[in-house]
Parts: sequence; structure tokens; C-alpha cells
Amino acid sequence: MKLKFLFVSLVALGAFMIVALTASVSASTIINVNTTTDETNNDGFCSLREAIIASETHLASGAAPGECPAGSGNDTINVASGIYTLASPGQLNVSSSMNIVGAGAALTFIDGNGSVTADRVFDVGWTTPITVTISAVTIENGRQPGYYGGGIHNTGNLTLNNCILTGNIGDFGAGGLWNQDPGVVTLNNCLVSNNSTNSQYGRAGGLDNDPGGTMIINGGSILTNTANSFGGGIYSNGILTVSGSLIRGNTSGADGGGVYLVDYKTATLSAVTISANTAITNGGGIYDAGYLTLTSNSLIQNNTANNGGGLYLTHDFGSATLINSSILTNTANTSGGGLYKDHGGNTPTLNQMDVIGNQATVDGGGLYVYDTPKPVTVNNSTLAGNIAAGHGGGVFINTNGIAVFTDTTISSNLSHGGGLYNNGTLTMTNSTVSGNLSIDDKGGGLYNNTGLAGLYNTTIAHNVSGGAFIIFGMGNSAPGGGIENSAGTVNLRNTIVATNTLETVANALVPNDCDGTLASQGHNLIQTTTGCTLNGTTTGNVTGLDPKLGALADNGGPTLTHALLAGSPAIDAGNPAGCTDPRGAILTTDQRGFPRIVGGDTICDMGAYEYGAMAPPSMRKLYLPLILRDSQ
Repeated sequence: MKLKFLFVSLVALGAFMIVALTASVSASTIINVNTTTDETNNDGFCSLREAIIASETHLASGAAPGECPAGSGNDTINVASGIYTLASPGQLNVSSSMNIVGAGAALTFIDGNGSVTADRVFDVGWTTPITVTISAVTIENGRQPGYYGGGIHNTGNLTLNNCILTGNIGDFGAGGLWNQDPGVVTLNNCLVSNNSTNSQYGRAGGLDNDPGGTMIINGGSILTNTANSFGGGIYSNGILTVSGSLIRGNTSGADGGGVYLVDYKTATLSAVTISANTAITNGGGIYDAGYLTLTSNSLIQNNTANNGGGLYLTHDFGSATLINSSILTNTANTSGGGLYKDHGGNTPTLNQMDVIGNQATVDGGGLYVYDTPKPVTVNNSTLAGNIAAGHGGGVFINTNGIAVFTDTTISSNLSHGGGLYNNGTLTMTNSTVSGNLSIDDKGGGLYNNTGLAGLYNTTIAHNVSGGAFIIFGMGNSAPGGGIENSAGTVNLRNTIVATNTLETVANALVPNDCDGTLASQGHNLIQTTTGCTLNGTTTGNVTGLDPKLGALADNGGPTLTHALLAGSPAIDAGNPAGCTDPRGAILTTDQRGFPRIVGGDTICDMGAYEYGAMAPPSMRKLYLPLILRDSQ
């Protein structure tokens, strides 16, 4: 009997707890705001300020009909269409969990009236952990004199859905929104536009993510915000994730026109477009001193800065991984039109990247590599159509700079040293340098000035030195159509240097593949050796023969290559012991990712392309048969 009584009691207790829990979950109150006036009077109206207070205190705003009902926790506050202009005491303090829902960002406006109140619009959190959602409203015209966060200050768990933050001013920073430790803020399909800072050192025109904060941005746009110092669109000193968003037309008075990332901090940007942003100093699109991952067809385009028009990377305490994205038509008023890698101890990596059509007034139209103890690594990428008025149309490597290119094509770039200009350390493996033009100077493909360059199974073809007739009316016969080695060292192994030319003052193109001394490590094909000296191991070298290259084309793989045509003397002419990378490891694939050993052959080909190779199974496309069903 006692056991039966205990069982019945437990069942009853469980039922009571379920009922109580259900009652608690369903206890939230719907509060409808029915006046646009900002007041706290017992006048028969429910203002937005009164609704927030009623939700937090669980007390009605007054006894008169039409006043806000008492909240009960995690309430929903409905804000109808209209302009809700704040009055004294200014900001709306939200210190408990609730949902604020407007009629649409184009219909419901919460105006901070900052020129009068000298205050922001919302202050969320601050003392206790809370969860707040604000949806379908415009938050505008907040002002925070002498501090941060003109529109919103958040230390809670805040979600903004389909909102607009515009026209807000944070004097010291965070014009639109300031997310402070331990705040977590998520913006879903929001527009952050025309927010600004006022102080000379004001950072983060649009969004500011402080240390200990987490900011998540899904979709939406960050447009035409202005910071007097760092981070026109976004300044992040916390954890930042941006997906599918447009960051456009923002301006920074110092670094990071679109995005500024602080030391040590992590940012993941996927499927983003960062365009037409401006930084007065560095990083028109992105300034990265932290741990940046850029991926999923992101686009960095038409940004402008003094250095690093598209991106500026400086990594004493961070790194950058750029994957399957594009850096297009950015401009540097000094160097690094597409990307500028400053000093720092970590290694930025570019995989399957397009760096195309960028410009620099001085050096490095596509990529500028400054003084870095570890290499910039570029894999399966294309650097094409970049221009530098100084040196290195595609790539400029400064003294002590290190750059490693694998399975990469550098083509159609224009400068003094059209494709690459090297004062540091350059390594190229399974790569192609093609169709570059050195303006009125030597080194159409590669100008190795004082650096160390190593070329392994690389094809250097169809480059032009001394070329200027398109711009200035005539060439100047400067040699080194393919390679110019001035005062450095160039090592070649299993490499093709052919079909390069110099342009004469009569605008004639004369075969000229190299100038200066080249250090052969064996099994190279150099078509025209006039003007250059081959030292080192000459075993297996081929000179004076046409390699029979196809045009630069899509021959499979992620980059364009020059195919070896039937009968090419480069076929099966590599080192019989195996084509190897700089460390001596056997190269099992060519630039396209196709096998180096084909059929019964046991010897690899010279250059970046393996004749007769087929795509491996992992790269092949599967075409299923189309079955049409008879409509009868």
C-alpha cells in the first residue's frame, strides 16, 4: 500500500510540474504599443518606453484603459507603423528578455533624436544575461557624445531581424552598434547604413565588436558608414562571422575601409561581397591583423587604399586563409593593388583564388610581399591582368619577402617586370608565367633583381620585355623576355622557357627568352639562349628547339595552362629519376592535378603540363543518361 501511494504521489507531482511548466512557457504577455509619443504618463496610452518598463517590472504602466498591461517575462512588444521619436531621458534601457516587433523596417521608425537627447537609441543587457530580439524596425538618429554606440549598445544576447540601423553617431566609435563583452549579437538580413563617428580617433562607423564579444552577420548589407580612424564598416576585436553579406561604400580615415580585424581575433567571411570601400592608409576592403578565413566565392572588388587596395595583411599575431574567392579591380595609391602582405610571423595562404585586374601606383599590382619571415603561399590560383606603374605587375617581392607559388598561373600582367619582380625569395612549382609585358624594361615574365628564385616544372612562355608601343609608341629592345636575372640567383629544374620576345624600337618582336646568368639543375628547355649564360648542371637540357606549346587555355584543372602538343621535345624529357619539388619530393601531378606518370611512361615531362595525362577519378564529371518518359 505504501509503494502504491508513493507511485500515485509521484505521478501527481509530475503532472503538477508539467502543468506548471506549461503555464510558465505560455505566461508571456503581448503588449501593443498604441502611441508614437515617448512618455510615461497614466494617460490611457501605451508608449514604447512604457511597454519595455512593463515587461521588465511585470507591472502595468497605469490603471487607465489603453495603458500597457503588466508583463510576465519574455514578452512580445508590437510596435505599429509610425515614427517613434525619443525624448528625455533618451535611450531605451532593455534589461530583461523580450521581443520587440515592428511592422517593417520601412514602416516602423525608432528615432533616437540624438541631437536633442544626446543619447543612443537602445541599451541592451548591461547587468544580467538576457535574450532580446528586435525585428522589422528602423533604428535611427541616435547619438552618443564622448563615447561608443550611437544606435545600440549590447552586452546581452541580441538578435536583430530585418532591421535598419541608419544615421547614428558614436563620437568615439561604433556609430551603428557597439557589442561589448560578454555580448552576442546576431544580425539577420539587416541594413547598416550611413552611421558614423565624430572624434578624430573614432573607430567602427557601422559595427564595433569588442574583446569578449561575438558578432554574427547573416545576409543584409553594410553600406556607406564612416569611421575617422579604423574600420569604416566593421571593427572587430572579438569573434566575427559574416555570411552572404554586402559590405560596400564604407570609408575609414585610417585602416580597413570595409573591415578591420584586430590582433589575435578570429573572423570567418563566407560568400561576402566587399566592394567600393576606401581606407586612407591601408586595406581598402579588409585590414587583417587577426585570424581571417575568406571563403565560398567571396568577392573583394573595387576597393581603394594607400597600400593593399583589396586586402592588407599584417600578422604578428594571426594569419589569413583565402579560399575559392576573388580579388578584382582594386586600387592601391602606393603598393599592393590586390593584396599587400606586411611584416609578421604567420603564413597567409591563398587557395583557388583569382587576383585579377588590380592596380598599384608603385609596386605589386596584384600582390606585394613585404618583409615576412614566413612565406606567402599561393596554390591553384590565377594572378592576371594586374598593373603596377613601378615594378611587378603581378607580384612584387621585397627584400626578405618570401613567396611560394604552386599550381598557379601568372598571366597578362603589366609593369617593369611584367609578371614578377623579385628582391626576396621566390619559389614556383608546377606553375605557368605567360603573356606578361614589361614596360620599357627587362624581365617580361620574371625580373629577378637581387633575389633568389627557384623554378621547378614551370612554363614561362609568350612574355615580352621592352614593350611600350601600346602606351608610348615604341619598344626599347630591353632583353629578358622570359627571365631577367640582374644581380640575384635563378635556379631552373625541369622548366620550359620559350616563345618569349623583346620588342625593338621598330616595334618588332624578336625571340629572347632570358638575360643574365641562370643556374641549371638539369632537364630544362630554353628555346633561345642569346643573351644568357647557363651554369650548373646542364644534363638533359634542350636548347634551340620549339617546345610546341598550345595557347594558354583551359586544359582541365582550376587554372589555365599551355598544353604540350604532339611531337614536343619536352615530352618525357624531364629527369628520369623523377620531377621533384624544391625539397626533392617527387611531383606526382602536374599543374592541373593530373598524374605525372602516364600509361607505360616512366619519365615526366618538362614544364607545368603533362602530355596525355587524364584527370584523376576525383576530378572527373559523371554524366548520367537522360531518360524521357513517354507522355502517353
